[in-house]
Amino acid sequence: MVRDALTDMEARPTGSRLMLAHRRMDVADLNQAIRAARQARGELQNERLYQTAEGERAFAAGDRLLFRENNRDLGVKNGMLGTVEKAEPGRLEIRLDAARGPGRIVSVSMADYAAVDHGYATTIHKAQGVTVDRSFVLASGSMDRHLTYVGMTRHRDSVTLYAGRDEFTDVAALSSRLSRAGLKETTLDYAQRRGLDVGAPRAPGLEAARAAAPKQKRSMFDGLKLHTVRPSPDMMHTELQSLRATPERKSVAKPEPASTLEQAAERYARAWTDAARMRAQELPVLEYQKRELRDAGTALDSVRPNATRDLHNAMRYEPSTFRAMKQLAGPERAAELAGAIRHEEKVRRNPALQAERLVTDWQRLEARHDKLRDNYLDRDARQKIEKQMEDIAGKLKRDPQLESLVRARAKDMGIDRGSTLRRVIDAPSMSQAMNEITRGRGRGLSL
Repeated sequence: MVRDALTDMEARPTGSRLMLAHRRMDVADLNQAIRAARQARGELQNERLYQTAEGERAFAAGDRLLFRENNRDLGVKNGMLGTVEKAEPGRLEIRLDAARGPGRIVSVSMADYAAVDHGYATTIHKAQGVTVDRSFVLASGSMDRHLTYVGMTRHRDSVTLYAGRDEFTDVAALSSRLSRAGLKETTLDYAQRRGLDVGAPRAPGLEAARAAAPKQKRSMFDGLKLHTVRPSPDMMHTELQSLRATPERKSVAKPEPASTLEQAAERYARAWTDAARMRAQELPVLEYQKRELRDAGTALDSVRPNATRDLHNAMRYEPSTFRAMKQLAGPERAAELAGAIRHEEKVRRNPALQAERLVTDWQRLEARHDKLRDNYLDRDARQKIEKQMEDIAGKLKRDPQLESLVRARAKDMGIDRGSTLRRVIDAPSMSQAMNEITRGRGRGLSL
């Protein structure tokens, strides 16, 4: 999918294109992948880091950018796209996309407007109302026919659909999933899920009243059944190369049903939210809430091993996952959380992502340590933070591959020569690495 988007970018530099996915985690992966590919080609030079509403983001001239909030002063709306013209300290100049000719340029001060993100890919929800020359759509088990329709109608010239075997076993499973109706939960569903008694006797006289009520006349549309018509090839070009049959097809393990993981994630989210609401009000979490949180976690782990741990890691490192847990509900939240859980499994298998996580942890701890440095009353808190930093140093020294990755990417990660973290990495032994953290106490730890 990323390769096709890059190929189209080279073949039609003046054209417009957009990658679409339902889950935010998939969108983040796509944006990261295409930026990495462009950087490997020598593009996106002299990038700068900015603190955005979505977290820390790097932008360079030529980057695609997405606006995430309306702003009258800038004249931008939520969902608008543009290309970075200049990346300066604390400021970006962006040329907005236009249907005809070059769009206007807006100068954005990140101190005044930080609601931006990379714009190579975006969610299907965010893309409603957007039209581009070519679109590339990633299918997922969280989609229904409404989302599929929106995603497959954002193009002027062509659209390509992509799907992975980790969610769809074959074309039939893909077709069934994307053509389903997005039905809302009924009151009966809610009562059964909550364990309420739905078999209670009806009020006296209710049946008699219903029997006495006049029967409604049948509508002329009663019994009408509409059949789905397959779109003709000239309406949309659908690419499903990843789903072609292969000789190894029988050996492929069947993944867990997407709906099962999403349902388990949503159950855990409801239990977690109930407990968090009590803590926010400085009230004790009730026993039944503790039990439900524990049972929901066990159920989530039974669907996918270590899923609860992965979800908490995602909330810790990905602001979008934490916001989804707090602000969303129902199928939309379930889709986001399930996607985050799947992404965390990729992180565990990718040493480069693990290295970024460790450096991010170090940065967070160091910032907290610096705030406490001048207050002697906070000695215990400082020592606790230093212990956590020693744990990070221990992980690096015990894993040569991880340490080598951090050393090789030190400049990109903002690790300066002479900094405490750089001295920890360069230390020839574990004990000397710990001594470097101890040495940093008197003069302040630095990255």
